[in-house]
Amino acid sequence: MKEMNKEELIAKWLDHSLTKQEFEQFKKLPEYEQYVKLDTYASRFAAPAFDQDALYKSIQKARGKNNNLRPMIYKAVAAVIVLLVGAYVSLQLFTATATVVTTDIAQQQRVTLPDLSEVILNANSQLSFHPERWEENRSVTLAGEAFFKVEKGQSFKVQTSQGSISVLGTQFNVKTRPEVFSVQTYEGLVGVSHPNYEGELAKGEGMRIIENTLHMAPVSSTIQVPTWTKKNSTFESVPFYMVLKELERQYEVRIVADTIETQKLFTGNFIHTDIHQALKMITLPMQLTYTIDGTLITLTSN
Repeated sequence: MKEMNKEELIAKWLDHSLTKQEFEQFKKLPEYEQYVKLDTYASRFAAPAFDQDALYKSIQKARGKNNNLRPMIYKAVAAVIVLLVGAYVSLQLFTATATVVTTDIAQQQRVTLPDLSEVILNANSQLSFHPERWEENRSVTLAGEAFFKVEKGQSFKVQTSQGSISVLGTQFNVKTRPEVFSVQTYEGLVGVSHPNYEGELAKGEGMRIIENTLHMAPVSSTIQVPTWTKKNSTFESVPFYMVLKELERQYEVRIVADTIETQKLFTGNFIHTDIHQALKMITLPMQLTYTIDGTLITLTSN
C-alpha cells in the first residue's frame, strides 16, 4: 500500500474516510493524540460548516496538477487545525469551574486565593475566580465591597462592573456599589482603570466616584485596615442616602426616608453590632428621629 503523507491523512481523518490501514498510519503521527483531543472538544461546538469532500478533492487535485501547490495543502490543513484549537481553548474557558463566594446581609467572610492572598468580603457582596486557571488568568470578579491583602510578589487584577484594579503585593479596599465606586490603598501601589479615572494610587491615597463625579479620598495614616472589617462603617462627606443603604446591608432592615433630604452630606460612622446604637449614631448628627416596626425603620425630621 502506498504511504500517504501527513496532509492527506489529516484530510481523510477529518472526512472520516480513513481505511483501517490508513488509520494505523495516522496513529503513528507524532501529533496523533493532540489531534484526537482537539477533535473531541471541537465536536461539542457547532463549528462553521465546510465541505470536507471538496477539501479532500482540492488537495488531491492540487497534488496532481502541480507540486508547487503543496503550500496550499498545508494552509488548508492548518486552517482546519486552527479551528479545532480555537474550539478547544473556548471550551476550556467556558467549562472551567469558577469559585463563587457570596455574603448575605450582615455577613462578612474571609477568602484565600490560590496565591495565598487574602480577601475579606463585606456584607451583600460576591467574589468569583477560577482556581484551575489562576496561573493563566490571575483575576477575580467583585460585586460589592472587599479588602484585599495581596502576598508580596504576587499580582492579579480585580474586575468590577464599573472599573478594574491592577495589583502587586499590596493591601487595598474596593467598593463597587450602584451608588459608588471607590478604591483606597493601605499598602503598596494599585492601578485603577475607570471611565472617570485612570491612574495609580500609592499607600494612603484613595479615590471615589459618586454620581459620575470624581473625589479624592485619602486614607488616614492612623487606619491600618478598613473600619468595616472591625464592624464599624465610617463615612466622610457622602450623601446621606449612601449611609442608609450601607446600614441596610449591615442589618436586615428596610429604611423609609421619604420625608427627609437624603442628598445632604454626612460625616460619621455606625457600628454593626447594635441597631439602636447605630441608628442614634446616624440620626442625631442629622437632627432626625426614627421609629422601628419589626424590620421597617422610618426616619423623620425633628
